[in-house]
Amino acid sequence: MKHSDVLSEYFSTQEEFDKKENEIEKYRKIWNEVVEALKAENLLILRGYKYNTFVPYIQYFTLDALPQNLWPNNISANSIFIAFQVNLKEKTVKPDHCGHIYLTEADQKKSYLCMCSMKDAHKANHGVWLRKSKYKTANDLAKKITKFWDSVYCSLEAVTTGYPFKQMDVNIY
Repeated sequence: MKHSDVLSEYFSTQEEFDKKENEIEKYRKIWNEVVEALKAENLLILRGYKYNTFVPYIQYFTLDALPQNLWPNNISANSIFIAFQVNLKEKTVKPDHCGHIYLTEADQKKSYLCMCSMKDAHKANHGVWLRKSKYKTANDLAKKITKFWDSVYCSLEAVTTGYPFKQMDVNIY
């Protein structure tokens, strides 16, 4: 079933329908520019960025530190990630939710941060969490996200001594 077939059930006139279709296409083009700018920044793993037509000007994407084969219990919510909400109409971005950090047994004895959120770990390391902020262009958005991701990533490496970023293969025997 086409997207336009579904929408035609909810609009009383063809003009309303055409207006909505034009709005969807307008925001799809803007979103594609944003995704290309993010990909150009060579951020770790970009996932969940497919265009959503439910609310065409609100889009989400996720930056992940771990590839899918290394997610604990093969569950994406257990990964080390930050999800962002982008409002294309207002040109704003904000972090939506984030994953948890994991500590080695030695680090767990030194810190109270075991299994806390990335946000809490970043703040505990005197980092500033990104608030809702405006951007001008897709490249500006990509630079903001890159700068924020790098600061969070550095904080997490300091807190976790690089685990599991540098030391993914743990010898359990």
